[in-house]
Amino acid sequence: MNEPSERDKAVLESLIHSYITLAVPVGSRTLSKRYHLGISSATIRNVVMDLEEMGYVSQPHTSAGRIPTDKGYRFYVDTLMSQQTLSQEEQAEIDQKVEAAMKEHRTEDILEPETARVLNERLSGLTIEEIQHSMKERIQSASKGDPKLLRIFMDEADEVFQFQHSEDLHVGGTSHMFFQPEFQDRETLAEFMSLFEERDPVAVLLSERIHRPGIYVTIGAENDPDAMHACSLVTAPYRVGNVAGVVGIVGPTRMPYPKIAALVDYMAKLVGDVLQD
Repeated sequence: MNEPSERDKAVLESLIHSYITLAVPVGSRTLSKRYHLGISSATIRNVVMDLEEMGYVSQPHTSAGRIPTDKGYRFYVDTLMSQQTLSQEEQAEIDQKVEAAMKEHRTEDILEPETARVLNERLSGLTIEEIQHSMKERIQSASKGDPKLLRIFMDEADEVFQFQHSEDLHVGGTSHMFFQPEFQDRETLAEFMSLFEERDPVAVLLSERIHRPGIYVTIGAENDPDAMHACSLVTAPYRVGNVAGVVGIVGPTRMPYPKIAALVDYMAKLVGDVLQD
């Protein structure tokens, strides 16, 4: 089967936008009414059938409507999706929430200034692995700082500087999934929620993305845990010195990808800026 034509792409993009908005299978008449595609409803129907044959859409039941497949979403994200930016109002709202959350986890609020200064001076520029293997040698000769706190860092370096455990995972907004049509099935919802209750699988999944630059999107079955096969995950990394992490949003594959990508990108940059300060 050939690659989608420009007409195929226009119909696929319109179908995806409709399905994201309506959350019901989309028929040719709906596309004809909602979008100015410049072709008849009958022609749209034929194009949709071609898209189904190519694997970009599927027919979930006997209804005349179609829904995007994982392959359809992947083609949309890689080829058709337009770049979007957040409004100033949206940015201001996120600024307040992120800064408030980050304030609770600042090292300077936990360590007294002299101890924080010793750690920064002696560990700055090192990788996490280098810190784990040389912490004791670098810190034991320090004449300043709280000796008890420094001893804890020296004795527990492997644990203190390990960022792939569930305690490093901060999750919010999972209750929003309750209201998504894709999760009305109790078994599907229970499997998804169990991931976040166990936490470790999600923490490992995100930690694998720390070294992937920019926006990274995995869709449906591209996600490793089976419980994530109805979801998409959009992430972006941040890094300040030796501190690295990932900001991510998970939701049904029927998500507004341009908006989510813009949100994740902005949040990752903001977290980096807050940590820098």
